Amino acid sequence: MTREKFVSLGLGEGHNDEQSEFDRESSFDRGMSILGLEDFRVGNHVEELEKLDEISARPYKQKLRVLKQSMASVLSAIMTLAVLAEADYKATRYDVNQVKIETEIIYEHQDMETTHWLNYLSGNEELSQKLRLSVFRDKIEQELKTGGVQVPKSFSEMSYEDIKLFIFTNLEVRKVFSQNFVDYYTVNGADILDDYVPSKLSKNSKIYTTLWSIEGIAGNPKIRSIPSGRAYYYPPTNTMYINIVRINQGVMVDNFLSEASHGIQWQESSIVSYAKEVRDAIKIGGKALYQRKGLSDMVDEYSYKTPGMIEYEAHDKIQPILEEYYQRQVHGNKQLAQK
Repeated sequence: MTREKFVSLGLGEGHNDEQSEFDRESSFDRGMSILGLEDFRVGNHVEELEKLDEISARPYKQKLRVLKQSMASVLSAIMTLAVLAEADYKATRYDVNQVKIETEIIYEHQDMETTHWLNYLSGNEELSQKLRLSVFRDKIEQELKTGGVQVPKSFSEMSYEDIKLFIFTNLEVRKVFSQNFVDYYTVNGADILDDYVPSKLSKNSKIYTTLWSIEGIAGNPKIRSIPSGRAYYYPPTNTMYINIVRINQGVMVDNFLSEASHGIQWQESSIVSYAKEVRDAIKIGGKALYQRKGLSDMVDEYSYKTPGMIEYEAHDKIQPILEEYYQRQVHGNKQLAQK
């Protein structure tokens, strides 16, 4: 993220970190250096080879030449894929229209579902029954699978009434939920859809304008929902996937800010971000094999906590700045003083 963009958020003053990745070199030079080739200490080995006589050094120099050729081929393939990634990303730079109606500005994303999600998160719009049912169905299916229930193939096509019937009358399914849960929705007549996916959240015009502002800074990514798990950003389609948490507007906004930080990385330079993704994957995979740990454990332990890694950069460097901007715009300096 460039210094100018931070200044535009009112957060750029005094931001002078020598290790900051926001002031970047050229895409190619930066892409080569961030592959972490210095970790191989090739230079040290070359110095050792130079100390050997011609005959002794010959087989080692031959191996080194093969290694260099292999490395050149790998780097060439990586950079070619990086250029393709850049092309893919540029093709998904969606437009956002702004329409001024009296004193209010209305935003409309090129992808209408994204418009609905941003308007919903800010309480500016009711979520359509179609989207609510889609999220609800995904969440119930996830809970059933977690509980060991075999979900029928027809589940994805079930209506709301059919899903309720399936949940509350199927004895195997009822084992997944507590008796209090079942009674609450069958005896008391509460609406389970309203609890899982409320039709509308609390309206706040400041949240509305702030979310749309951050959306633009992040490159106008699309927004889709996931039934559970950690939110994530998928660069090839410039799409963030957020968990629609039951009746928790704050957590959903946090999801959005978290993945917008990745959008900013790719918005600034998709070639650099792609090269970092490749480098990080190699390092994490190698550490996982060496330490005999699962990849997910290694990502949590290493990727999010190691300076220079793309996840660390997104969530330890960029996300706090977005959160500060959000708090300042929505709650003012008083809220910041209380943090």
